[in-house]
Amino acid sequence: MLGSLLIQPQMLNRMQGRGAGDEIADEVVALAHLLSLNPAAADAVLPAFEAAGQRFASTLLARIGPRLPQALNELRALVEPLTTPLASFASGPPPATTADMLEHIAAGLERLAPLAGLLSDAQIRSTLRRASRILTDTLGLSQAGFRADFLVMLGEVRAELRTHPAGASTAARAVRESFACLLNRLETDVYPHFPTLDLDVDRLTAILIRALRTTPLPRIGGQAECLLGRIEAVLRLLAEITRAAAIRARSTRASAPPAASPAMAARRTAPASARADAAPRREDDGQYCWYASWLYARHRQGFSNGAGIGLLQNVTPGYPGDEVWRSTDGRCLTLRRATVDDAVLHRADAPFAWFQAPQFAGPPSREHFSFGAIPPAFLEGWTQATAILQKLGAGFWHAVAMGQGEREYACNIPLWLWHWTDGIARGAGGAPLPSLLCRSLGWGVGSTWLFSSLLPMLTVIGGSFEGVHTETTAGLGFLQWLTLIGGDALSAYTISGATQGVNDFFLSLFTLINQTGAGGPPASGEDLRPANWAHADAVIGLVNLAIGFGFRALIPRDDYGLPFDNNGAAAFGPLYFPWMLLGAPLASAFSNAIGTLLAWAIARTHTPIQLGEKIGVGALVGTLSFIVEFYAQRDGSTDDGRYNPRIDPAGTPYTDAAGNPRSDFAGYPDKAGSPYQLPYAAGIAMYVGQANLGFFSHARWNSFPQIYAYDFAHDFGDEILAIRDGTVIDFFDWIPDNINPDGTQRTAARTASDTVMGAGWRNGNPSWNYIVVRHDSRIDSQDRDQGGTPVTTYAVYGHGATGGVRELWQALYGKGALDIIGTRVRRGNPLMRAGSTGVSFHNHLHLHVVPGPDPSAATHTPPRPILQEGDLGDYTLPFVFADAPGDGVLRNLRWYRSANARSTELPP
Repeated sequence: MLGSLLIQPQMLNRMQGRGAGDEIADEVVALAHLLSLNPAAADAVLPAFEAAGQRFASTLLARIGPRLPQALNELRALVEPLTTPLASFASGPPPATTADMLEHIAAGLERLAPLAGLLSDAQIRSTLRRASRILTDTLGLSQAGFRADFLVMLGEVRAELRTHPAGASTAARAVRESFACLLNRLETDVYPHFPTLDLDVDRLTAILIRALRTTPLPRIGGQAECLLGRIEAVLRLLAEITRAAAIRARSTRASAPPAASPAMAARRTAPASARADAAPRREDDGQYCWYASWLYARHRQGFSNGAGIGLLQNVTPGYPGDEVWRSTDGRCLTLRRATVDDAVLHRADAPFAWFQAPQFAGPPSREHFSFGAIPPAFLEGWTQATAILQKLGAGFWHAVAMGQGEREYACNIPLWLWHWTDGIARGAGGAPLPSLLCRSLGWGVGSTWLFSSLLPMLTVIGGSFEGVHTETTAGLGFLQWLTLIGGDALSAYTISGATQGVNDFFLSLFTLINQTGAGGPPASGEDLRPANWAHADAVIGLVNLAIGFGFRALIPRDDYGLPFDNNGAAAFGPLYFPWMLLGAPLASAFSNAIGTLLAWAIARTHTPIQLGEKIGVGALVGTLSFIVEFYAQRDGSTDDGRYNPRIDPAGTPYTDAAGNPRSDFAGYPDKAGSPYQLPYAAGIAMYVGQANLGFFSHARWNSFPQIYAYDFAHDFGDEILAIRDGTVIDFFDWIPDNINPDGTQRTAARTASDTVMGAGWRNGNPSWNYIVVRHDSRIDSQDRDQGGTPVTTYAVYGHGATGGVRELWQALYGKGALDIIGTRVRRGNPLMRAGSTGVSFHNHLHLHVVPGPDPSAATHTPPRPILQEGDLGDYTLPFVFADAPGDGVLRNLRWYRSANARSTELPP
């Protein structure tokens, strides 16, 4: 994913000739270079953020402290419509088996059905308004105050970073110093220019509601009654399957070879003195403790896990968590650690259930968990049952993705089967499949990464070769593969993260509801409260997701794209770095603070140290994750085809020849009347690496803002077909293959073209190979300029191969170069062969449509271009494809199958 996002020639080119942002860009690149050489050194930055976050939290709590109890009461009332039904659902005698739990969930769906009403527009609006009043009126929080305190915190982070801890490595010191330099640049060059965000609650509510409407959630809410019946039937079927699998598993164990003789057991048993302290062997693990393993997965790991890999463990999908196992004799509860030595949680002379260990049933201690309204037996069954459902759901999602997309088999089929196999193993084997495999091999828990992390990664890597270019150079083929793996990785990460996130959210809610004891830490002495409050990350994460989505939606579309200028032709984007380096950490710190307050309300206790940790870590993670989240959320966000930049990258208003300013478009046309079909032969599927408002070059920061454009991953030499009937008005194909020509090379190409077309045949030196087709028959409902005004349109096909127009026209139509311009073509006629000329990442077709004069306004006659450079519009128009699914608008990182019938017969 990082490769497809960051390793782009546009980014490298835009690092040349920078203007006002030179210093900041240098600091960012220097820091990124240090981290790429030593990723573990990122852990050296975290302590500074944690320390500053604690001071920030102390200042904040000192200001809101007297009002905090009332605010927590109001927040508790706000979430009661969610927590009360869940607590009621979990009450009563716990189901005895996983199958029984699945049936219990099925039977309880009707009671939980009202929760779907929480997703209605009216309920969302009411909830957010109440939350806003609690924050502003009850607590007295304000954007200005939080921002001022946050800037003070970043200043303290900078000071902390320049005080190196004893024993810090050279790499850690370099990363800390580089980060401090970046913060210093931000303080002087960025903070003064950062705008005040419009955080009006009604506007944020509208943003969130619009976002939810793009997901299946509104349809689920509107069809809850019908869907509940289907889900109930599926759950009962799964219950029967699980029950049958459990019976077969017990039968298999009963027919297993007899246990080793006492003499053999004695030989492999450790001495009594060692057994008193050492953890049992892996082969002695008998029962995987589901809920306890969830509680301890990261509980002792913290961020750094004591191994300097904190960043890795927090961003790597499937990174192994610690696990809790009960021995086969039922007398020892062991914490299997991922990267350090295992530990014994409890040992007794008689068998005991995991929840009878002191950590769950004993007196208060530094590390214990409480069970209030929800009993441990229910949580054990719920955790296993939902772990099964999570894996089956992820597999089903991959199957749906495979069925809805083109050429999405190589990655989705293995992941689909893997998730379902793991789900079955969780039901029949009583533990996650990676844990079962490692236990059978006698390996430690840390080795589960081979199956939970490495295996899916290798699947994504291997599957991403489906559709890779084979007719190009090795270098360009590798670059095209980066775009493929970027799409596959983003899809796999989304499926895994979303299903795991839903599972963790409910477990986090149950755990917080079960918090008992004091309403806060003691004024002095050791804090012996239950540690349920420490498992609020999923609840906090949901708040972070919602607020982060609203923050990124507030960023103007004019500031979307890479943070560097285009080949020195455009000024540095003065607002991009503030969004990334101030806005993102500020929004993340704020949302983590709000999420923590909400978690306190649910748990009926507060923990100041938790608030400081979440604020500090949130600021750091918000910065590091901004680019990927910004790309995932905003790429293609054109306001349904209405967006049209008003000012150029230098801040000068765009105007037409008469001095009129630009205005919005009327939106994407109706697909039903579209004359356009995809630019390749029917039956072929092509990958769209970049679509409308694309991050890498289809944005305002380009010298020619190609907002409405598509990049189709054609291989070298592939035929490019006309997408619509029209007349060829211009072409150029003398740029050598696989180069972005400099001035000398462009002049040489123009000179070479003069020998064929005649001296002075054009008025400029093109930088790529292309062909332009005028659409002679205007369709007023489709060919719409700014404000919806009908206009004549022209399609531009770019990045062609050297000679890719002339060679194709001669071979297919028998027309020489002098006869191409002025020829009429129909949709489906081959026009050019694909290449990689100009500013191009790999072999592909760049396609966009621009406005231009009516056919009667031709300025020249063939073989000269009918219109010269500058005669066409300097902005692109929204258009849709009739043979694309849905609304006809293509999205990035997807495959599309064409219905465009290829024809070598030109119209008369």
